[in-house]
Amino acid sequence: MSGSTIMVLNLKEIIKKLVLIGVGVVVVALIIVALAQKKTRDNPDEETSYYTPGTYYSEIILHNKPALVSVTVDEMDIIAISLENMSETQEVFYPLLRPTLELLSERIVETQSLDLTLGEENVMTETILMGAIRSALSQAEEI
Repeated sequence: MSGSTIMVLNLKEIIKKLVLIGVGVVVVALIIVALAQKKTRDNPDEETSYYTPGTYYSEIILHNKPALVSVTVDEMDIIAISLENMSETQEVFYPLLRPTLELLSERIVETQSLDLTLGEENVMTETILMGAIRSALSQAEEI
């Protein structure tokens, strides 16, 4: 009866080792993917897109009715920012909204940045509009 050997394996320990190996492989793969993405973001020579082209909307409530701030972008730039669906009542109660948005729009399109120094005159109006613009742009940003 020589030549045959009996091997006893503890199934619980084998499963633990396989699970740990699987977790290790996944962690290494995630680190590699994260480093690869960081390299592409840090390389300014590569032409990358910042936005998904289109028009994106953010709603602001004025006098119990919604008005829309629309932001139009292409892959690299903010093209236009406008105010839509504003009723006559809203225009009367918020007369500074449209001119303030036009000024913000000019500055944002010119600089391609939301890091603007807000004026001292219409701080609340500018803050509300900048929040809506940021919200619309967050929809356009590619992940």
